This record gives sequence, C-alpha cells and structure tokens, in this order.
Amino acid sequence: MNKMYNFDKVIDRSKSNSIKWNNCDGIIPLWIADMDFPCANEITEQIINRAKHSIYGYTNVPEAVYEAIIKWQYDHNGIKLNKNNLVFNVGVMQGIYLAIKLLTTKKDKIIIQTPIYPPFINTPKELQRECVFNPLINTDGYYTMDLVGLEDKLKNDPDIKVMLLCNPHNPVGRVWTKKELNDLLTILDRYQIFLICDEIHGDLMMKNHKLTSIYNVDEKYNNRIIVMSSPTKTFNIAGIKIAYTMIKDIKLQERFAHEAKNCGISAINIFGYEAIIAAYNHGQVWLDEALEYIEGNFDYLKEYLQKYLPKCHYLKPEGTYLAWVDFGEYGVKEDFCSILTKEARVFLNAGVNYSEDTKTYARINVACPRSTLTKGLDRIREYFTK
Repeated sequence: MNKMYNFDKVIDRSKSNSIKWNNCDGIIPLWIADMDFPCANEITEQIINRAKHSIYGYTNVPEAVYEAIIKWQYDHNGIKLNKNNLVFNVGVMQGIYLAIKLLTTKKDKIIIQTPIYPPFINTPKELQRECVFNPLINTDGYYTMDLVGLEDKLKNDPDIKVMLLCNPHNPVGRVWTKKELNDLLTILDRYQIFLICDEIHGDLMMKNHKLTSIYNVDEKYNNRIIVMSSPTKTFNIAGIKIAYTMIKDIKLQERFAHEAKNCGISAINIFGYEAIIAAYNHGQVWLDEALEYIEGNFDYLKEYLQKYLPKCHYLKPEGTYLAWVDFGEYGVKEDFCSILTKEARVFLNAGVNYSEDTKTYARINVACPRSTLTKGLDRIREYFTK
C-alpha cells in the first residue's frame, strides 16, 4: 500500500530556533521529546488558512474544538466527555503545576514513581512540596508498580496528599493495564489521595497495546482524579502550546477552571485552536503511518544493539517514541551521556535525571528518520568499541 507521508525525509531544523537542533554543531540530537517529522498536511493548511485572515485578535474557544476533543477521546479511548469536563491549558506540565498548587499546601507531600520524566520531580520542588519516591520494580527491563511499597508509604505518612502518574510512562514505556490502574486506585482511595495523571503520550501506542485512561477505570474514584492530555506529542505540534485537562467531578473542574483562568494558562492562542481541530478531525492517516514508522525504528534499535552493542539492555516500549537503554555493562559512569555528547557527538537524555537508581541509562528519541537514528547509533557504537 502506498504511503501518504515520507518519514525517511531529512528536514533541516538547524535554523528554526528548535531547542533540539539549534547550536548542535554537528551533534546528532536524540534527546528532547519532539519528532523530526513534518506534521500532517491538514494541520499546516488549516493554520495557513487562519493566518490569511490577517487579524489575530482575542478569540473565544470555537465549538469545533470541543467537538474534536470529545469525538477523539470517545473514538480512541472510550471516554465520554462534555464541555464541562474540559479545561484548556497551554501545556500539560503547566496544568500539573496548577493542580498541585490547588490541591496541596507547602506542608503536603507528592508521591512519584521513579524513574520519571524530570519535571515530575522538579515541579513539586518549585512549589516547595516535598517529593516521596516509590520506585517502579524493574524485572529484566519490564517495569511494574510497587503497590506494596506505595501502600506502606501512604499508611506511614499522612502528609502525602497527591500522586503523580504517567501513562504511558516516560521514560520506561509501560502502558498500564486496567488491572494495574484499578489496583492503584483502590489503594489511593483508601487513603483519600488525589491522582494527577499525565496521558500526553496516550495516542502513541505500539501494536497490540491500547491506552486504558485512568478517567475510565472506575466511577467511584472520579472525584479525586485530574487527567492531562494534549495532541502535541501525538502530532508533533508542541511549539503551538495547547493542552487540556479532563475532570469528571464538576466541583473540582470548576475550581481548576477558575484558577486556570485567573493565572492565564487557559488562554490558548488562535493557531492552537486550529491545530487541534485539524489534528483530531483529519490527522488519523498521518498518525497511523507515523506509529508504523516509529515501531519500525524501535525494532531497528533492538536489532542494532543486539548486533553491535550486545551488552546494552533494552526492552521495546509499549507506548511513546522513547527508548530506555541501560549501558551499565559497558562500565559507564554517571556522566557518560555528557561524555557521549562531547566525544561521540550524539546527545541523549541522561538516566540520572530520571532517578538516582538509573545512572547507567539513557533515553533515546527514535521519532526521527532512520538515517538520523543510524548516524547517532553508529557514533555510540564507535565510542564503546574503539
């Protein structure tokens, strides 16, 4: 079958003010979580059409935005939403920041499962909330939640008020099952813990895996759940800055919406509205082809490591486009990713930033043309086998 999109095409991003590519000076960047793929044609065209109007004044949320989100979440995740369940915000982490501020005081604590996306650790700290770490259990690269450890910590520390959850999990790539989520909620309900869940990678599923949104797990827990989502990772439009919060409990939604409006994070720019309409209404073909390509890159990475760097430990993720690779058997030290950047000219995310226990790991972004991934891997191989 002929493809509509060519993800092998290399596009020069060096002069686009890209965080990922600017000032790289010959370094292959396989780090920050954006794709090196152009977004769906329909998104570009809709933004261009709106730009042609040439007046960009204050704008209400178009009804078509609500309709697109409601349809997408129902069709893909079985989530039944109405407008009163939604609050817009400029980014998932901004929404998490506000939710923590709304639900806790400075004496309260936040519980987090490590290794985890670093802003999950840094955001509570910025709000002067203490983090309690409940590490995931790593069994030969397959991670599970330590629910026994979680309950023990909640039982012995009444200052823990909120848990942060990432699904699919960044960086380990797990897509939590309905049973895992239900078991988790049973414990959280016992101690009256609020759950803030980041589902920004929720559309980025590998074959035979499907998101179970925490929003849908069980009605009786809904008054303590806040879910963050966005099309930005899915469709590679992070620079447009649009996300939304899903809250089933109306009183909680009203509190969150009030604070979001007061601090300005719910004021989305007009091109964000156009992007979400186009992405959710017309982006499915692009997404299907992108996911097939990303999964191919995951498989390619596995074959490459087995052939050239067999001491690396890597388990193909269930979701996201981020690989989690352990270089420990090569005798690496905590700063090995910095050394790779300087000496091998390839930039990876250092595992030490995700947990003190993952200093020998690196996160590798495979959402790039195969040739770019190959160049980066070749440089890593040359460094470790020289």
